[in-house]
Amino acid sequence: MMGLAYGLAVANVRSISSRRCFAGARGKLVMNQGDDSVRVSEAEVAEAEQNEAQATLENDVQALERLWSADLIVSSTANLVLTKNQALSLFRAGQIRLKTFERRISRTAVTGDIAIATGNESFTVKDDSAGNAPPSDDLFICNYMNIWKREAGVWKMIGRHVGFMARMVGGAKAAQ
Repeated sequence: MMGLAYGLAVANVRSISSRRCFAGARGKLVMNQGDDSVRVSEAEVAEAEQNEAQATLENDVQALERLWSADLIVSSTANLVLTKNQALSLFRAGQIRLKTFERRISRTAVTGDIAIATGNESFTVKDDSAGNAPPSDDLFICNYMNIWKREAGVWKMIGRHVGFMARMVGGAKAAQ
């Protein structure tokens, strides 16, 4: 079941950044100067990403219910596809228990009422006295893509895909 947590990994938000990068401009901030609505929408999406990450860290099911669309689809690294209700049930049951998390947004694209945020995430899981979870000092690194839709003026997540990239055994200790 921890593979599923990779697909929903969001916790202890250390930094959230929104950069609109184009090919050849890696690591540099490149903005469309003429379209303030795109910049405002991108900032709104970055805020929604941060709110969703914080709610996941705090296991705040009520906030996740507000942030996630009724049509949410989550594709996890465990090769499971979940609905909103299925994902929320995992939170309610305490099966998603993250200790730390860092999300780095590489690119955000907004077209009308649809937005995509993509980047990478790293996280550790909380200690599990039953021994069912990986050690809490193992660092997991994933890439992700979140899809947001503006519903009644509010950005709601309608899709999430996470791909597992690496597990650094003891990596959390080394990063400190």
